[in-house]
Amino acid sequence: MIIHQHNNEGFSGNLANLLKTNDDKEGRSLRKVIATGSLLNILLCAIKVIGGWIGNSDALIADGFHSLGDFATDIVMFLFVGISIRKATAKYSYGYGKFETFASLVASALIAAIGVTLIVEGSERIAAFVNGAILERPALWTLGIILAAMLMKECLYRYYTRSGKKLGSSALCTIALHHRADAFASLATLIGVGCSIFFGEKLRILDPIVTLVLAAFIVVSAIRLFIPAWRELVEHSLPASVISQVRSAIETVAGVKEIRTIRSRSHGRYYIFDIGISVAGNLTVEQGAVIAGKVEESVARAFDRPVMVSVTIGV
Repeated sequence: MIIHQHNNEGFSGNLANLLKTNDDKEGRSLRKVIATGSLLNILLCAIKVIGGWIGNSDALIADGFHSLGDFATDIVMFLFVGISIRKATAKYSYGYGKFETFASLVASALIAAIGVTLIVEGSERIAAFVNGAILERPALWTLGIILAAMLMKECLYRYYTRSGKKLGSSALCTIALHHRADAFASLATLIGVGCSIFFGEKLRILDPIVTLVLAAFIVVSAIRLFIPAWRELVEHSLPASVISQVRSAIETVAGVKEIRTIRSRSHGRYYIFDIGISVAGNLTVEQGAVIAGKVEESVARAFDRPVMVSVTIGV
């Protein structure tokens, strides 16, 4: 028999109030981070593509389109993550967190499309080389562009990671990983272009080979961005480690006789739990409510991010 259902949204009193913690100041901070990344990525894109075109390096051009993918990602995030942090309304009582999920899906599709395009172009260059075409020698100064790009990407990785953790944005943290991958991808570009410059015509094949390597990095990054966003969109259960934390938090509450169910999902930056517990049958509704409140508080304290908890009590 169900005797009580109790809800808690991170000690705020109701769901709408919790989501109102996403205030205008936080929104401005998110947009500032994304705008900074966008400007640097479009600058990198222009320098790499123009430098690769003038300096005869397909790998550098590919790296430039990689940065264009990053710019597209930042623009999508700027548009949709800005919406995702809006306050809850009567029409959208759970807020707009799914917009961040949608943004990640759109960004992953754009990145994947760029990766596939580069795979086709790199394959065509390799086929031409195999059929006897002589590839042009990249200019020496293109190495300076690659080194500068690697340094800038590492700085962006640190900036996005720090900001993502501070603002509690999984999207920023995900893009930060992409920036780190870009830095390593540029290392491959450096090796390929360097060999093409210093070791003669036969090793110039490394330039389009590096293009394929970069394309693989791009596609993998797209997949890594897509999978968690898709899981959140279809309301995939949270990892077993998270459920274990919830179970441990509930077990510390006196009066809980049995944990019947723990259902979980994520909603933007929030963890949502629907918990069913059993208590002694001789308790009053008021006593059951007290136990439910303690369960909610214990679960909320177990995480360093906003949590929404609904507790259903039975006997």
